[in-house]
Amino acid sequence: MDVGVLHFGDLDWLWTQKIANPNSPYEFAGFTMGEFPEISAVNFWLMAGPENPLVARAHYILLKLWEGKTNTKGASRHPLVSHVPLMRVPQEVVVEEEGKGKMVINDEAMTDYAVQIQCLGAAQRWLDVQDGWNGPKYVREKCWFYSMIDQTYVHETLTNWTSKKQHELFALSLPGHEEQESEDQKLARTIVEKAVAESWCMKLGHGFSAKLFGAATLGMLWRKHSGTDCQEGTYGGWLRWAEVNCKQDKTPAPLDIPSYEPTMTGRLFEFD
Repeated sequence: MDVGVLHFGDLDWLWTQKIANPNSPYEFAGFTMGEFPEISAVNFWLMAGPENPLVARAHYILLKLWEGKTNTKGASRHPLVSHVPLMRVPQEVVVEEEGKGKMVINDEAMTDYAVQIQCLGAAQRWLDVQDGWNGPKYVREKCWFYSMIDQTYVHETLTNWTSKKQHELFALSLPGHEEQESEDQKLARTIVEKAVAESWCMKLGHGFSAKLFGAATLGMLWRKHSGTDCQEGTYGGWLRWAEVNCKQDKTPAPLDIPSYEPTMTGRLFEFD
């Protein structure tokens, strides 16, 4: 799990009842980039037992991509992952890389940066009859998946991905006794309630996300303005309190992944 995750879902329940339970069909839990057909598992939150077949294949692919390389530039064009659709960015962005000149962030650059996700996606789309691996079948029958957008980014979607607005909302004080709730307070309350009660977690982006959106992220703003994420009497403080003290009444249901065809067929572990 990424260090930038605030967690609200019941990890112990998911592990003991679904992933580690021998009577459960599930062996892997995580997030997809979105709804079907964007079924590639993202790499900021994964849950699986030892020697998981999906993780093993994704890691094998990742190691192959790194052979003879010192960075991931162009990795998305490797034949092991080139059958997986590129990730999409809202628009091409050109940023200054300190000491490296200009950097263009487009679909390919974004995919190269997060190429481990492509490796997971490749394993999920791979059919190796000789080895007994059917990625699409495994995903449908063995994976407990959540939509990343729906289950981690409620603060982003309700503010149109505007980190400055998010920081301002979480810094607002809760209304006093019999005090009328403002529109911003109402929005802040909605974000907290939906995050705590209806989302599995909250993902705070750093670094590359700031370059992509051209502004400091909420996580970066909280780091810059120390204490604003947990000030007592604010919506940020309420969110933090709930993270520690509240337990969801109802676990979010996993995605229902429809049938889909493999995009790569052949031997995987003998690939050279």
